[in-house]
Amino acid sequence: MLLDLSAGGLSFENHGFSVGARDMVSLDLAIPCMKFHEQVSGSLIITRIDGDGICYACFENPDPDTTELIHRFLLERQKADLRSARKDNNPHL
Repeated sequence: MLLDLSAGGLSFENHGFSVGARDMVSLDLAIPCMKFHEQVSGSLIITRIDGDGICYACFENPDPDTTELIHRFLLERQKADLRSARKDNNPHL
């Protein structure tokens, strides 16, 4: 399960991985209410596993297009969250 995402890497629940492990990952970035849907993939290396079993991994040599798509997804997600919070605080909007 993905816990956090940034253009530099991600964190997820550990299910048998070890520090230094490398793997390919494919992410489906979607915000249904905005019709935003992109897929990105790349190589990861696990840099740390904390005491709660959370893996922290960095993208290895991400291409600029992948980095840009992740930045765009995160920005659009933040904007959608802000709009939702405003509606929750003022249902008449």
